[in-house]
Amino acid sequence: MSTEIEKLDRLDQIRAHLLDKEPLSEKQSEMLSRYRACFTWMSENQSPARAIALAEAEYGISYAQAAKIVRDSIQLYGDIHDYSKEGLKNLMFERFLAFADRAEEAGDFRAAERALDKAAKIKDLYNPKVAAFDISAHLTFNIAYTDDPEALKRQQTIDVSYDEE
Repeated sequence: MSTEIEKLDRLDQIRAHLLDKEPLSEKQSEMLSRYRACFTWMSENQSPARAIALAEAEYGISYAQAAKIVRDSIQLYGDIHDYSKEGLKNLMFERFLAFADRAEEAGDFRAAERALDKAAKIKDLYNPKVAAFDISAHLTFNIAYTDDPEALKRQQTIDVSYDEE
């Protein structure tokens, strides 16, 4: 590390690393990973208080140390909870898309359709006449195959291709 960098405070040294690729000591690298973890928790809609509790549990540190790490991560990366209206719309849009993916993976196609409709409304793409998600393409029906002609009579289904001999 150059002497100019050593004169900076610890957050400025980490900023220099992030912006100018200045080398960090092992302890500074560990702190940077903690800052990133706290910021990630807050990016996942955890409150700063919850991020403090998670940092305490994850790293086995005191409340004061965890609060300092959370405060420093906010100084480094910005306050994720200080939304602008457009930023909040983008965050909600991404969450609805993630929910739709999870619902589709679980086989709940109606929930996926609702989530995609809400995401489309947020971005002003919603058209109630056109479904954003075609649920009929994903629904499966139980189809029974048989060569028993009596099955047609039992189900009262007319099969015009069947010719009784």
